[in-house]
Amino acid sequence: VLGGMSEAECRICLGPGDLLRACACRGSQGWVHLDCLAVAAVHRWPDTEVWATCPTCEQQYVGFAASGLARELWARVEELDADTHTRLKAAGIYASALYAEENFIAAVQIYQETLAVQRDVLGDEHPDTLSTANNLAIALNAEGRHLEAAQIHRETLDTQRRVLGEEHPHTLMSATCLATALSVQGEYTEAARIYAETWHTQCAVLGPEHPNTLISATCLAHALNAQGRCEEAAHMHRETWATRHRVLGREHPRTLRSANNLAIALTSAGKYAEAVQIHRSTLSTQREVLSEDHPDTLASVTCLANALSAQGQYVEASQLHRHALHHHQRILGADHPESIASANNLAVTLSAEGSYDEAARVYRHTFATQRRVLGDEHPDTLSSASRLATVLSVQGNFSEAVQIHSVTLATQRRILGDEHPDTLASAEKLRSASVLANALETLGRCVEAAEVFREALAEHRRGLRDDKFAVEDAAPRPAGSVLSNGRVPFFFFGSRGQDSSNHGTAAMPLLLDATAGDKADLVGALAAMPHLCAFEGYRWHWWAGSWIVFAIVVVAAVFVAANERVVIDG
Repeated sequence: VLGGMSEAECRICLGPGDLLRACACRGSQGWVHLDCLAVAAVHRWPDTEVWATCPTCEQQYVGFAASGLARELWARVEELDADTHTRLKAAGIYASALYAEENFIAAVQIYQETLAVQRDVLGDEHPDTLSTANNLAIALNAEGRHLEAAQIHRETLDTQRRVLGEEHPHTLMSATCLATALSVQGEYTEAARIYAETWHTQCAVLGPEHPNTLISATCLAHALNAQGRCEEAAHMHRETWATRHRVLGREHPRTLRSANNLAIALTSAGKYAEAVQIHRSTLSTQREVLSEDHPDTLASVTCLANALSAQGQYVEASQLHRHALHHHQRILGADHPESIASANNLAVTLSAEGSYDEAARVYRHTFATQRRVLGDEHPDTLSSASRLATVLSVQGNFSEAVQIHSVTLATQRRILGDEHPDTLASAEKLRSASVLANALETLGRCVEAAEVFREALAEHRRGLRDDKFAVEDAAPRPAGSVLSNGRVPFFFFGSRGQDSSNHGTAAMPLLLDATAGDKADLVGALAAMPHLCAFEGYRWHWWAGSWIVFAIVVVAAVFVAANERVVIDG
């Protein structure tokens, strides 16, 4: 919504005031009052289509115009009988607006109620019934109920192919929707195949500039990007952007979304400078045309922040993420999916710049919110759990990280399947966290064992030289020690001369201390060990050397595992 624009006037009443861009109409025809659109639609009652589509440019209304007109329409028909044709049409328009606002639960409810009535009144194979079923599946998919959504899409697509034909626009759109559901489940190859087939058919039947064709082209490009085919994805996004720029105009919301899609693909391809330039230009236009608080504008803020973060410009990126989070929480509330997504984006950047404590706090808050709002098994909740566990691993909190990763992995295997990318990623993170947890546990035992040996050696040096005395008997057994039964491993000693000072024993605490220090300490301990153990009166068995080599390798491996920072991208 734009206020105070002296050079603009409403195309209907010709008056100034709070104007908005409602559709693809260009120039002075692009500005209009929401109230004027509603009055014009009332004059064409009972035609419900004019509440969703501009009669001038024949494109659907977008943004605040779409949601405002849908609410006004629903208020007029909600009290009518449920099976009234006008009410059924209005319900679809209203549910679509709810979906655009990401109020998926309410959208699903409206679609389910409408579908039940249509099946009773129109039958299961009526085009309107099938369209509603398809829209319901789309909303279910957005709500995180992917398997249920894919099943409805398959059933709808089969019926449409039989009733409407393979090349009917509704059939082709259903194929695109099915591919989207498959893509969310990680089946990128199958999704890309369906997208490509559908897009080629739409180009031939509907034309390359048809809105549905461009939607399929965009979806195909996203699937290619998910497969790592970033250059191909960027090429398709660039062509879609150019087409929408020519057909809809530079300032149309869909044109601006295409620009952002191109920039995202360029970021994936490592072309950060061009991506940031496009994001900045798009954001500037949206702020001018749509307003600072418009969902598309805030989405561009997030896209720009992500591109800057990929370049390592974490300070500006975190500032932009905080900006988006503030506006989302103020407009939509802290529990809205967009607010939660903004918080997660901020935490990702904080983690990347090394602010792990704040990142962990943000992740804990969003994780708790998603469990309360979406439930423990929602894919977004599981993703947040995985990110939280990753940051905990970086902080060294391996015990909690392993616990969260384990629960998340088990749920993902049950909900998403063993081969879903999120499941595979969680499995890898669990393995990494478990390895590091075990390594640090072993390292802690080494430190404990070093203290035991130091005490025993001190006792021995104070003059306890009885031939029957053994160093391993001078110390209590440390619970959980890495040493077998709490004793000095026999393979560190040969046959001892009567006048020996047990310098070989001194090598053990030195070596164990080194594992808790730096690499220089470890190298020094390993270098000193042969000298100390060979000192005065030690006669080594041939097999003792082999055991020492083995022990050195094990301790070195523990050292490396414990001291290497493993950061896994969430």
